[in-house]
Amino acid sequence: MNPSDENTLPLTVEQHADRLFGYQLGDVVQEQVVIHARGLTLDPKSLPHVGKRAGWFSVHSVALQDTPVAQGHDYTLRLEFQLINSPHETRRLTVPPVLLRFTGESNRVVEQGVGDITIDATPLGTGELRSGMDNVAPARPAMAISTEPQQQLITVEAALAVGLLLWLVAALVLRRLRPRRPRPFAMAHKELRRQKHISHSAEALATAVRRLHRAFDEGAGQRVFLEGLPALCAAWNAPDELRLRSEEFFKASRALFFDSNSAPAELLFSELIVLARDWAHLERKRA
Repeated sequence: MNPSDENTLPLTVEQHADRLFGYQLGDVVQEQVVIHARGLTLDPKSLPHVGKRAGWFSVHSVALQDTPVAQGHDYTLRLEFQLINSPHETRRLTVPPVLLRFTGESNRVVEQGVGDITIDATPLGTGELRSGMDNVAPARPAMAISTEPQQQLITVEAALAVGLLLWLVAALVLRRLRPRRPRPFAMAHKELRRQKHISHSAEALATAVRRLHRAFDEGAGQRVFLEGLPALCAAWNAPDELRLRSEEFFKASRALFFDSNSAPAELLFSELIVLARDWAHLERKRA
């Protein structure tokens, strides 16, 4: 193609196929078409659809690459046509052209056929095709390939998988058999809630206070008094708000047992349950 022609013609086409002979039923003809369009734009709707049949051929695949250039586009179109019939004898077949549509200024429409090439197709199973195969050496029997390495690898992988499974099962069993850390505040919270529905008497309140004191002692591993409460809160990372309410409990407990003007039993009982619940939550995080 002359470069000057490319500058003057609105459409110039270059096309070629991978080969032009030796095709049989089921083979695919591969073509590449390069279109230099100046002042025109390809309408993608005019491209052929995969599976469309035309005579001896069926559209196998379509791929388009658009490269914008000065004053237009360079299109690279890759077409594949599959031979879907077998001739009775060697004959020449022409791939049907693909009619592409281009649009330009003022709605100008230009149509261009591409892809029409001629190939040689041969029939299947004819003497003509087999004539050159008389001197071909007979097929050799397949050689046995040892699969012992693969079998050994599978055996090792299976043993590792079984070992890992046994380790996981053992870890789970040991975890279940491991003695759980006692949760005195959870037990105290449970008993206080149950006792609240039974009685609000002064004696029941005193019992509930002692029960919560016992939870503090069991949680710390020693007797806890008001002066030792900050150390327990620091060891358990108790928030300041919980520490302050706990200090109020110890003060209220002292007032209950040593001051006749203590708070009403119902109010103090509810506070005991909430305090035991919050310490039980903290206790659960430490488990």
